[in-house]
Amino acid sequence: MPYEVCYAIALSLIAVAPISFAWVSPKKASPQSPLRSRLFAASLIAGALSALLVCSCFLDPFPLIADGRGGYSDIRNFRLVEFAVFPVFAVILLSLAGRGKARILLLTSGILQICFWYLALLARD
Repeated sequence: MPYEVCYAIALSLIAVAPISFAWVSPKKASPQSPLRSRLFAASLIAGALSALLVCSCFLDPFPLIADGRGGYSDIRNFRLVEFAVFPVFAVILLSLAGRGKARILLLTSGILQICFWYLALLARD
């Protein structure tokens, strides 16, 4: 694996640090309604999964496929990059269910993931 890919993966995993801090901080905060705490827990899980999805955009997990005209297509990897942004927006919206520092940390993680997604999109061109 080229070292550029290793740097890109390490950079995109920076967004996981605020998720882990947001996971721990609500336990110290004041209690909230069960629905709100479930929504926030769902956003934490979705944040971790979307960070892995954005990280996989730099790896080219799918091999090239023949396009039927004598060439090869990278369409599955490009679709992965397109799909990776939707869970990130869900994380940003669901992060509003949190309270205090946990909400800000998860919002920060979502914004970082959008920046890394955009870098992955630029790397495809």
